Amino acid sequence: MVVPTSAASTSIGEPDAEPLFREGLLDEAASVGGPGRPPLALLVGESGAGGSAVLAAAGRRLEAAGCRVLRLTASKQDKRTPYGALYRLLSEMDRSAPPEQERAALLGLVAKLSRGTSPDSLRVAVEQVALSIRNVVRHLLPVAVLVDEAQWLDHGTASVLEPLARRMAGARFSVLLAARADPDAAPLEPLWNRLSAQGLLRALPIRPFSKTESGQFIARSIGAKPNVHLIDELYDIARGRPAMLLAAIDAYRRAGALVVVDQNAYLLRKLGPELPVDGSALLAPVREAGEAAWSVAKAMSLLAPLGPHAVDVLAAALGLAEREVRESLDALVQHRLLAPDGAGWRFRVPLLGTALARALGPYEHRKLAAAAVTAIWAGAAEVADPAYLPDRMADAGTLVDARRAGEELMAHAGNRLMDPNVDASRWLRAVVERVDDPVLRIEALRRHVIACLVRNDLPEVLRSSRVLVRHHAGELSPQILPGTVLAYLMVLAATEERGELRRIAQGEQVVPGGAAQRIVARAFATGWLGDWLAGQRLLDEHATELLAAEPVLVQQVDIYRAGAAVMRGDVAELRRFGASLAEVPRGAEPHSQWVEAIRHHVDLLLALGEAREARQVMDRSGLAEDRLVLPDRFLLHHARGEWNSAMDIARRCMSSPVHAVRPFAWATMHALAAQVHIDSGMLSRARRLVEIGKDGPFDHLFHFTESLVSHVLGELHQSHEHLRTAVRRADEAGFTFGTDVVLAELAHRAHTSGSFDEAAGALRRLEEVAARLGTGRAELALLLTRARLESDEAAAGAAVELARERGEPYEMAVTFSKLAAGGHRPAELLPEAYRLAGGLDALLLRARLRHVMRQNGVPVPDRSATTSENERLLAVLVAEGLSNRQLATVFATTEKSVEGRLTRMFARIGYRSRVELAAAMLTGDFG
Repeated sequence: MVVPTSAASTSIGEPDAEPLFREGLLDEAASVGGPGRPPLALLVGESGAGGSAVLAAAGRRLEAAGCRVLRLTASKQDKRTPYGALYRLLSEMDRSAPPEQERAALLGLVAKLSRGTSPDSLRVAVEQVALSIRNVVRHLLPVAVLVDEAQWLDHGTASVLEPLARRMAGARFSVLLAARADPDAAPLEPLWNRLSAQGLLRALPIRPFSKTESGQFIARSIGAKPNVHLIDELYDIARGRPAMLLAAIDAYRRAGALVVVDQNAYLLRKLGPELPVDGSALLAPVREAGEAAWSVAKAMSLLAPLGPHAVDVLAAALGLAEREVRESLDALVQHRLLAPDGAGWRFRVPLLGTALARALGPYEHRKLAAAAVTAIWAGAAEVADPAYLPDRMADAGTLVDARRAGEELMAHAGNRLMDPNVDASRWLRAVVERVDDPVLRIEALRRHVIACLVRNDLPEVLRSSRVLVRHHAGELSPQILPGTVLAYLMVLAATEERGELRRIAQGEQVVPGGAAQRIVARAFATGWLGDWLAGQRLLDEHATELLAAEPVLVQQVDIYRAGAAVMRGDVAELRRFGASLAEVPRGAEPHSQWVEAIRHHVDLLLALGEAREARQVMDRSGLAEDRLVLPDRFLLHHARGEWNSAMDIARRCMSSPVHAVRPFAWATMHALAAQVHIDSGMLSRARRLVEIGKDGPFDHLFHFTESLVSHVLGELHQSHEHLRTAVRRADEAGFTFGTDVVLAELAHRAHTSGSFDEAAGALRRLEEVAARLGTGRAELALLLTRARLESDEAAAGAAVELARERGEPYEMAVTFSKLAAGGHRPAELLPEAYRLAGGLDALLLRARLRHVMRQNGVPVPDRSATTSENERLLAVLVAEGLSNRQLATVFATTEKSVEGRLTRMFARIGYRSRVELAAAMLTGDFG
């Protein structure tokens, strides 16, 4: 994957790539000149719209067609040097091509012109220059002259274009110019208009990308499919300008806030004014507007939200007269950098404002922020955005009243603490760093931990929680300290600070609080190091002293024991834990931990496959779905059959190393996400998730998932071995959790391969596990296994009823297909399974169901849709890197048949190779 790192470049990927969505412009630009066509073309657009990229791509096309291309990039200096640009262009012409005598004479004539002459003589001389250029160029045809930044051309150079165009009309000669639409181009507009009226010039406007086009541009630029929230954010700040989009991508990548997971791109959080955008190229048009306009533009990056009040605040801060400020604002509007917005102004491209804010010096930034705060406090200015004042108070530092700023920042942060789109953590950090009141600082630190957790800023969570635990534990109440310590341990695990976590687990590093607090901390640290059952034993050894602990600590012990019990398959402990949460506690802190306990209860139920019971718990407690951690939200969406939204959620949280923190949700989410990929035909992606999962907890789940991939590819022996490994790994770890589905599949595979003793043993163990767990998923696995191994019609019927009662589309589709394949009510169950799989867009599952339907004489509905679906599946499997032999196995056909299908598909879709198809699938251009 190639990620651009320069905001100055507007091409995509490799340097010779053609700009996206500019094919029409390229066709027109590259066809300028020749019989019946104007010899001149002017590409015109706003800064960052991609004119340079289009011009460069047109030059490559012309060179590929055998045309000689001359290139010139004009500069501001050229504006002040008559005929300087023309002289430079002719000087760089290939010396071996035109006769040297003619070339030398032409350069001498241009040099003479640059020294000035009378108007009448000038017109004659310009005509003579045009004639001389024609005489030189005729030896080189076809020729194209490419002029970038044409708004900087001096009037003399530009004046040669008109007579030259007349003389070269009809010849294979063209001049392509790219210019910005701003006041710097105004002096040449009469010339462009005159040439256009004479039919000598074609104007080619370059418009910004639409949001849809921006999404595809982003996909090509980062080599992955962007999430809708990423597209929205980048389009909003870049306004569809290619150069701005690339600068935004680069900034978010460098900030670590844009990640690619499973070939999809996601934004971890919006950065707003903190976005580290490289303004070196973006700010050139602002600097060109003049020194005064440059200073005003930088100030407006902070003050624009003040609307009409910005003029007075800015004038006072910069020591300028109001007239000077307004003149500069008018110049910025004329240069299309600012736009009128009611009685005030806004940046036409918000990213430009961000870049300007970063161009401010530290003191300059604080001074302007303080001016804005002072004006708002005095009632001399007002602003609609509720985040503006706290942002400026955080910026202003000690230049405003620290006590008042601290109290107001705390109030603002309290109102927006749980909003992931507002950086309340920045406001709270300002309070911590600048306020002397110790009570206020400690409360700010506590809230800072919460705000950073909301924004998934784990390094900052660790920083503040470490300060609280190490330096302020004695000032925290017994109700607050346990939660603070637990948050500290959790973020140590999430950021993989295993050294410190290990010292706490072994008692070498003592956490603050009493003996009970230290025992609980050691247990959680041990669990987050991967040995949850050892942590349980530690709690059991100290059960007596824990009984007298603070209620908050006792509940933390219950949370731990419930999770460890589920690992062992002791669901009775989970039921007791759930019953203990029936009464809502009083007080803010107990209620906060009670909510966390409810979330833990829901987490365990979802991991056990009890989505319906989990939803009932949420309804009784008033816990909204958006308050769950992302893996648990994935499990709910998956259970409802909402695979697209489920996978979107999964990818958003896969970039964080949180498997040690939320072991059940993390492992279950990864295993089910891999299963979604398998049933959608994305086998290589599934295997990548399997390898990730094996490094986390419950690796037996991923040996099971790998067995499914091997089975699809016809690797039956390997598939069977993976199942055996899964059982062995669970036994070694002492885990019962997740073994119900593993044992059910092992029993069936062993029975199918003739290993009847192994099958019977797996069935017996499954009966024990199902009895111990007592969950609907385990009961369904047992009923299905009895039906398949023993042809038990009663078990088959009960499995159908239980699956329908549970109401999970994927579970029903798989249950019905397996029962029907064994001969149980195929005419009824196969069409229903096929319909359910269609709602999931499970391409591979649907293809396998079609095969079973044909074997059982069940009609497959909608032949035309089947053909289209088969082609989509074939494209997916090809993009996943399957060989023809593997494709033949998947489609239950011959390699020769696969070759025929591939030939027909490539002929229809227009891609020439598997690599091209894979790239198109990656960016969403196909499928």
